[in-house]
Amino acid sequence: MAYDLVLNGYEVGGGSIRIHDSEIQSQMFRTIGIGETEARQKFGYLLDALAYGAPPHGGLALAWIAW
Repeated sequence: MAYDLVLNGYEVGGGSIRIHDSEIQSQMFRTIGIGETEARQKFGYLLDALAYGAPPHGGLALAWIAW
């Protein structure tokens, strides 16, 4: 999920909540052409962490506006 902070029509910040569900992450890997074996080989640590219930995480970056 992505979000933007807008003030008077100008974007002053933005951010997102990262994927925190192992099944959704696996689905994304398949969508971009990374198979189960390759995903496990390269990103097994991530899939394991998500399977154990890693909490949602994200952030907000503010912009510096100079007119």
